[in-house]
Amino acid sequence: MLCWWVFVAATITAVYVYSHVSTPIFMERIFTPLCGVVAVAMSAPLASSSRWIRQAGWGMVGLLLILSTTSTCWRITHDTREDWREAVAFAQSRATEDSLVVFYANEGELLYDFYRKRAQSNMPRLTGVPVRFHHGNPPRAMLRLTGQNDFVELDNALTRRPLDRVTLFLSHGRPADQLIVMRYLLGKCHPEGVFRFDGITLYDFSPLPPTAMQPVTEATLHKGPD
Repeated sequence: MLCWWVFVAATITAVYVYSHVSTPIFMERIFTPLCGVVAVAMSAPLASSSRWIRQAGWGMVGLLLILSTTSTCWRITHDTREDWREAVAFAQSRATEDSLVVFYANEGELLYDFYRKRAQSNMPRLTGVPVRFHHGNPPRAMLRLTGQNDFVELDNALTRRPLDRVTLFLSHGRPADQLIVMRYLLGKCHPEGVFRFDGITLYDFSPLPPTAMQPVTEATLHKGPD
């Protein structure tokens, strides 16, 4: 029983740690299927005939209560929602048919479409990194960047026809990948401004002439433009 409890606790801890150091996967919906498992894992040591195992079990119950109370208080006092309503309204107030909106993470396109349609505002061209959300087969969220091929769709969008503005939506996502996306755009565009909303940052760029754009290489993505 103790081995089972240690296995479950290690699994949950690994998910939590991975979410902080890499791609966020520790979300609310993960608790629903884990409720029964956690209950069994926590109660099993308490039913043991060994005194020290029962004491260890009660200690872990106390630790879980402390962690639950701390995380609940933090969640109540800190609003972690992404303010897509205000971010989309701001971007759309300046968008034209010759604007390009880029998403990383690419599932942000879903929320953008929702609030844009409600406002019945202009429709700029959309793309995402590594691809638009709806261009996936099947559509997938929380995609990681793997190399310069992830920028093919964005590169085509930048060079296919003249643009008057490029707006990058950076929301949740791996910080290292966000930096790579920024470095790519700095090689293709001139930065114009930064606008911050709760959980979302918008970067405005003006595209450079095609002859001045840097080619997409691994060196450019990982070292940035000179």
